[in-house]
Amino acid sequence: MTISEINHALESCIKGNSSYPGLVHSLFSLGCSEDLIKVIIAGALGESKRDRVGPLVAMLTAYQNLTSTEQVDMLYSIVNEQDANIQNDPPRKRSAG
Repeated sequence: MTISEINHALESCIKGNSSYPGLVHSLFSLGCSEDLIKVIIAGALGESKRDRVGPLVAMLTAYQNLTSTEQVDMLYSIVNEQDANIQNDPPRKRSAG
């Protein structure tokens, strides 16, 4: 982990190329501690996001402990559920009809 890599991840988020969960993932992948991630997120995006770091880091940690097949299955499950939620969204149904 270098300052340059952290800065690049932060700039990517601020420029809209990734979301704050994406920034948490990038920082976690760089080896940043949860406390450091919280400081970076709060400093860059505001205190309101600080409380969201813990659950995201917990998810990333748990995800790393899965086999590659379990990781893929979990991602498909999440995406399929989100897709179903979007398809059942009443405003979306109204605009489609």
